[in-house]
Amino acid sequence: MTTTSSIAPLDSASFLSTLLEPGRTVSLEDTTRTYAAMDVVERCDVYDPSVPNVASSPRPATGDGAAQAELDGKSADGATTAPAYPIRAAHAQGRLWSHFAGAQETVAQRGLSEGAAEPPTWFVQLCRDLYFRTDSGAADKRVTDDFDVVAQASDPLADQEAAEAARSAGSRRGVAAPPPLPAGSSSACTRAQRADDSVEVDPYVWLPFDLLDVKDYNVGPYEFPPTATYTAEQQVKLCLGQRHREYVHFCNTYCFPERWQMPTSMGTQPARLLVDPSCPTPVVFLQLSPDFPPAMWLPMKPSVTAIRGVLSSFAAQAFLHREEQHAVFAHRYETVKRVMELQQMPTTQEGDVLRFMAYEARNTPYLDAPLREYPNQQEFFLGEYDDPERLLEHFDLCPFVFAISHLRAVTDLHAEHMTPTIEGAGVAPSLFRCIFSKALIQISVHLSAEVKLPPQDPEAFHFMWKDSQVVPKMKIPVFARVSWPDNRNLCGGGLLARRFNKLFSTEFASDTPGDAILSVYYVMQWAQRVQDLLGVHGMRQRVAELEAAAHLPEPAKLYPGTREIPNPEYTAQERLGMHIQYLSHLGDPQVLETIQALLPTASAPVRMGCAKAALIAGDRELFRRIVSSEPPGRMQHYMTKLVVKRKTRDLVDPEPRLLEDQYEFAAPLWTKRGTRIDRNTLEGAVDAARLLR
Repeated sequence: MTTTSSIAPLDSASFLSTLLEPGRTVSLEDTTRTYAAMDVVERCDVYDPSVPNVASSPRPATGDGAAQAELDGKSADGATTAPAYPIRAAHAQGRLWSHFAGAQETVAQRGLSEGAAEPPTWFVQLCRDLYFRTDSGAADKRVTDDFDVVAQASDPLADQEAAEAARSAGSRRGVAAPPPLPAGSSSACTRAQRADDSVEVDPYVWLPFDLLDVKDYNVGPYEFPPTATYTAEQQVKLCLGQRHREYVHFCNTYCFPERWQMPTSMGTQPARLLVDPSCPTPVVFLQLSPDFPPAMWLPMKPSVTAIRGVLSSFAAQAFLHREEQHAVFAHRYETVKRVMELQQMPTTQEGDVLRFMAYEARNTPYLDAPLREYPNQQEFFLGEYDDPERLLEHFDLCPFVFAISHLRAVTDLHAEHMTPTIEGAGVAPSLFRCIFSKALIQISVHLSAEVKLPPQDPEAFHFMWKDSQVVPKMKIPVFARVSWPDNRNLCGGGLLARRFNKLFSTEFASDTPGDAILSVYYVMQWAQRVQDLLGVHGMRQRVAELEAAAHLPEPAKLYPGTREIPNPEYTAQERLGMHIQYLSHLGDPQVLETIQALLPTASAPVRMGCAKAALIAGDRELFRRIVSSEPPGRMQHYMTKLVVKRKTRDLVDPEPRLLEDQYEFAAPLWTKRGTRIDRNTLEGAVDAARLLR
């Protein structure tokens, strides 16, 4: 009788080793992702390890030999292929100048090889002028520097070259040489010199030009930072339709501060000067920081005068900003440091103090913010949000604005004084400053745009909706007001804004600085709400769409609303009443005509929105007419509560308003004293009662 053993022989693979070492393995190197900023992408419910979730780089690191072969245009088997970036490959082989526009014809005419090609004449002259700080296009070779006359007069190379040019011109014409410089200029130069013969200059207005060696040129296409969240279509548009166009970075120039630094600190991040070799017209591009895509590079003529004129505009804004705001930020820094010491927090690291300083911006009084610093301003609608703080957190991390804001009001919807109602608290403002042009971006969260009547039975309303956790999301509007200085050099002469509007269907003014445009658009695309970035024209279209939708039958709601327990879902009529206010906030010059066209057939929520829009537009007569024509009831009662008569508040106003027909909008979050009134405390309740007495 033969027995069969159930034990596998030693030479056969055991089932355990087969499970532990399968024949087919899946590489999981791509499952680890590192984020340098907030991850706003929702997590995947189902993850397939066999499908990579991270796009590989265009040039994988397969060794120096493979990388060099790819750069030279050679594949692994030795076959010659076209390189991915021909200008970068030519630069590595010492043939960069042969790829500039017009170089091939010159080389063919002279019968030279590509390696013997010379740089363009205009590029050579530009680099010479930048290095010697001269201007070949002017009669006097010295560059006029309005910000530092001492540094301009102490340039011996420029003085010597100017004297030689004047002497040669005089000898040719038979005219005597001009007299030497007056003694006052040399004495002024001597006063500004140190013991080691170095000249003192103001770093805020000094324009350095650090030319790179040819072998150190950065040649290649623009690469988006790893923290950028642009889509593939947006990247192509920001690269002007040519994602792989190559540029040559040949010079570093004026430095700007990092976003985490104090806004009035000295710059540490240099801007870049680039050229496009394939462009037949000589143009120099100014890239303010690595976060600026090619669509927002400032184009300049290849001359020292044009380059210095543009850079001087940015330097002037930095100088003025330092003179006006440095004392304020220095006081805030010392105050924050003292608070940290009292709380026994470490203050040895400057970054900890600056981070806490950015946090303490929420306690800055409203009256201390420079809201009216610049004459130009434009309002934008940023959408409706259930939690506006998610959008403001994107502004806190935006690479084009300072992390330390002038004003930061946290929208706490759980606080009683910030509950969005039909007679809401007003506006929660935040104020950010752009790094480069020093433009201001004021973000306003409007908490009084509701047109719904409040529930008559609040406890039953909370029991029905809040406790059941099925309450629909609220719609709280957020607006951005961009203010910028009156300087055309900051916006590229208007070309950048017009081109950006054409690419992305936006409505920015032509003289808006580039960093202000990118700040608003960057945050909106990061929040995936680009379609809600609207100006006056876009809001008119949305109001027209809502007006058409208001005449259609309404879909069934989740719960039939009553006066005691209203339905928190928004109807088309309520949406129209809210958007009429948005149109007035944006400053539409035709908003009064729109209101008068809607009033004859408007429902109650639309009439409430029209009354608020009339108040926002400043038309008191139209507001009184709407209130007087409203049928008596709760809606008329809340319309009259939109305004507050000036009584005791006249005592603190610079100019009294004692007439009965003069009203103002609902009281804002910040009073005339610059302090917040919290009705949850006894002192706040007493102040509120005294204020509205």
